[in-house]
This record gives sequence, C-alpha cells and structure tokens, in this order.
Amino acid sequence: MSVPPPPSAGTSGETAPGETVTGDTEATGAEPADGARVFLDITLYPHRSLRRKGFRLLIGTIAAICLLAALRFFTLGAWPVVIFVAVDVAAIWLAFYLNYRSGKVRERVRLTTTDMTVTRRHPGGRRDHWHLEPYWMQVQSEDRPGTESALILKSHGRELRLGAFLSVPERREVAAEIDAALAAWRAR
Repeated sequence: MSVPPPPSAGTSGETAPGETVTGDTEATGAEPADGARVFLDITLYPHRSLRRKGFRLLIGTIAAICLLAALRFFTLGAWPVVIFVAVDVAAIWLAFYLNYRSGKVRERVRLTTTDMTVTRRHPGGRRDHWHLEPYWMQVQSEDRPGTESALILKSHGRELRLGAFLSVPERREVAAEIDAALAAWRAR
C-alpha cells in the first residue's frame, strides 16, 4: 500500500494523520549523503479515520446537543446536571485527544548498503534507534488467533517488534516489502 503523502503534510517528510501509508518501498537506488544505496525506506504509522476537521464538526455537534439538554435542565431548576453534561463533553474531547496523540507514533525502517536502521518516534517526541545487521535478518509475521499479531525483525539473536498498530494484512504487506528489499540487498 504505497501512497505518497498528501500535500498538506508539507515538505518535511512528515505524513498526515489519518493515512495508512506504509511509505515508498521501491528500491529507489537513491544515494544518501554517505554514498550508500537505499534499498528500502518506509515510514509506518497508525490509521486515523476521523480527520481533525471531522473531529471539530463531531465535537461541535455533540457540544451543541449537550448544551441544549443542559439548558433544558437548567430552566427546570436542575442546574447540577449542567456540570455533568460539561464533564461528559470534556471526557469525549479527552478521549479523542489521547487517540490522536497515540496516532503520532512513527516507525521508520531504512535499509542501505551498510546496515538496516529502525527509528521509532513516540508521541511525546522520544526517539528509539536500532542498527541491525541485514545479512542475517529474518522477517516474521506472527498471525496466531487469540494472540496479538506482530511483525518481528530478527538478527543475531535480537528481536524487534514493528507495526503493532498495523492491521494483519498491512503487516503481511510490510513483511513482504522488507523481505523483497533484503533479497535485493543480498543479491547486490
């Protein structure tokens, strides 16, 4: 599923929330600054079906309906209900805020002539970085019923789980793309 980032994402290489883009996985042959050939460069991030504009419309509609109900209770003399209605709207907003925040996680997988790097950017801004030896790399997609499926990169006895937020078909597709890039890397 290779889709270019939308124009609203800008030129910083960031992808817009709400897309299930797994990145451009073609063997581009692009030359980074160190002269190493790039075999794979993909960015994984969670899908968010409700964009910010839709969220504003939804929360505005909910707030308007709740305001009408609160006004009705206020005119009947049940003014404490207004507090609970406000708490309800705030709780709905908080739930969506936390959902959008968790959607900011990014995982970048990059395979060059020299090594494979995986960078995970957490919603708070913290970054984790791994260097893996691609020659011995194994890619596994575990899809066992009743358990959490996973995309696992194994190299030299180390395991790295990727794409916990991806659906099972997306994990399989990403695993196939990484396998193809590794095959091209080994055949060079």
